[in-house]
Amino acid sequence: MNCPAFRGIVYTDDGAKIYFEFNGIALLRPEDKARVFTTSLSLRSGDARFAWVNDTVGAVEGILNTTADQMILRAYACQNELATVPV
Repeated sequence: MNCPAFRGIVYTDDGAKIYFEFNGIALLRPEDKARVFTTSLSLRSGDARFAWVNDTVGAVEGILNTTADQMILRAYACQNELATVPV
């Protein structure tokens, strides 16, 4: 098991910058030595067009095959639906 932690910046085709951060757990799959991982995903952007990412937390699941240099992943956006509920 390892605990992947990745940080970086994504540059969109239209010139925006989005900071990303992954933190999670990865396990070795014995049959093919691929890494199976689950991580949290945080995004931040100062660009108004992508301001929605500042209120979004994500979950990511995936497989990293290091012998074939291939990765498959799915990311899910989680937004706080209670944010608009009066207390």
